[in-house]
Amino acid sequence: MTSLQRVVCLIGSAAALLLSAGGCTDYTYFNVDITIDPTISDQTRREVGSCRIYVLEGSRQIEPGHELTKLDGVPACKSYTTGTDDYGNPTYEVGTMDYSSARSSGTINFVVNMIEVNSPNAVTVQGSAGANVAPGQVITVPLKAKTCPRTDPAGPTACPDATQYLD
Repeated sequence: MTSLQRVVCLIGSAAALLLSAGGCTDYTYFNVDITIDPTISDQTRREVGSCRIYVLEGSRQIEPGHELTKLDGVPACKSYTTGTDDYGNPTYEVGTMDYSSARSSGTINFVVNMIEVNSPNAVTVQGSAGANVAPGQVITVPLKAKTCPRTDPAGPTACPDATQYLD
């Protein structure tokens, strides 16, 4: 079982009690809250076809990229084809990814790539965030994805280093 498959639902102060009582003090649990920058245009949101998350220790990738999906298996970025939720309101929350690490120290970094629907190698929106390993703790990591800059004003957007995380 990979650490991405370990899902732990812990709330508030009960989290610390459950961790210490359950023998989970060797792990650091990360809740990565992924949002999309509200300043991203509707056009850019409509171009996003999928989201992939990568886990790194420092700058070294330690997990293969995983497509972000909701519990029902629907791609997490599906709502961005319209940029609205089920009630027609703009939506900026992609979701929360749970990750656990048995490492005793260091920094875990998370990178999310949002990939164009018609061009599977074109990452137009990207975000990254990280946190220090703290065994026995639950850490919330806010990660906001932003539009990548255009290298050519008439050309497509492109994240300068996004290709290093493409599978």
